[in-house]
Amino acid sequence: MINSSFNQQKLRIKAAAISIILHIFLLSIKLIVGFLSNSLSIIALAADSGFDLIASFATYWGILQISKPADLEHPYGHGKYEFLASVFQAVILFSTAILIIVDAMFRLIYVPEISINLYSFAIMIIGIVTNIFLNRYLLKISRKTNSLALEANSINSLSDILNYIIVFVGLVLIVYLDMIVLDAIIAFVISLFVFYGGLKLSKKAVGGLLDKVPREVKIDRIKEISESIDEVLETHSIRMRASGPYIFIDLHVTVAAAQSVQFSHFLTQRIEKEIKKEFPSVTDILAHIEPQKIMSSEVKNNIKRKILELKEVQRCHHIHFGSTEDGYFLDCHVIVDGMASLDYVHGITKKIEENLKDEIKSKLNIEKIDILVHAEPSDDFYRKDLIDDITHVVKNVSVVENCHNINIRVEEKEILCSLHIIVKKDININEGHEISNMIEKIVEAKLKEVSDEKPFNITIHIEPFEH
Repeated sequence: MINSSFNQQKLRIKAAAISIILHIFLLSIKLIVGFLSNSLSIIALAADSGFDLIASFATYWGILQISKPADLEHPYGHGKYEFLASVFQAVILFSTAILIIVDAMFRLIYVPEISINLYSFAIMIIGIVTNIFLNRYLLKISRKTNSLALEANSINSLSDILNYIIVFVGLVLIVYLDMIVLDAIIAFVISLFVFYGGLKLSKKAVGGLLDKVPREVKIDRIKEISESIDEVLETHSIRMRASGPYIFIDLHVTVAAAQSVQFSHFLTQRIEKEIKKEFPSVTDILAHIEPQKIMSSEVKNNIKRKILELKEVQRCHHIHFGSTEDGYFLDCHVIVDGMASLDYVHGITKKIEENLKDEIKSKLNIEKIDILVHAEPSDDFYRKDLIDDITHVVKNVSVVENCHNINIRVEEKEILCSLHIIVKKDININEGHEISNMIEKIVEAKLKEVSDEKPFNITIHIEPFEH
């Protein structure tokens, strides 16, 4: 990988140097022929070549900068220097277009004498041939080395080819139609091509500086490659950024929760290998391994419903799913009748474990799971025998005619009990209060026979007896 990067860098530097040499050659002959013929269209092309030469030097500088290794202040390397060089090229293109437009407008107002000869046409042919070679060469190297700066130079050379053709046709029309003003019009058309090239280049360069997703690598394809590996359950949160020709990717990969650290390490290496096989321009991949969150709320609710299908189970809570190196496990707590025998409750828990095992294996696509069910006695005091006992002892009080609407509710910190008693109509409020206190003590004593873990809050509503 290091040798490959080194070879690519050598190709970039070589291509940038060739671009400089050819632009010096074109600039020289354009200036000579342009000033001898006094043709603005040729001088405009010479100015364009001059700016192309400056841009080529900027490209060469940017490519040299990205050769520097990453350091503490630049952990992603120095690749963005290439984007800066490309922005500089775009500024040069915009400046060239503006200067050509200004000169073209001046020539439309003050029409100069233009001398056209065979040298004018020769420079066009030389320019077309040279730029065709340069365009094909730079485009090939830019794609091979993923270099935006070289691609920018290839775009410039393509624009130059079109410009040469337009100027060539324009010179022919000037010769045969004697339309000198056409020279300025052609120069204006050239400026539009130059401006468009600068706009296209600046968009790519600024996008790179702002960490826009590189167009040569598709996020959807990265996801497909990662998830094509059997051990990968899901790939998400894919991010990538370019630093010049170098592309950095980080992604999150979900695997089975029981996998070891060593397995995760080997898996990340395989993911990196598969992605780089399809996208050689990718320099570095950071894969974050996450355990699968199998116990979703939907799965947990399904397990709860399955447990509550047994009529012996009153409630269930604390459903916990996890994994170890030995496999998966499920713990849960169930509430059953506190008066049931230990043997009876053991049978209930075994039945729950059997019912859940196959269900969970199929739902979660796992081969083995250990299930532990913890049974707890019911804290629900709403049992018919208890209410019957309270009714019986209260009705035995001589002044009580009847007792009804007994409600018992267990709260977090206390046990609430409310009941209605019917007493004789002629009892006054003081006597009623004494009766209420007496019955409260009777009810509390009866409740304590069942449990005294929490304090009691007893409310008694006294009603007069109606015949």
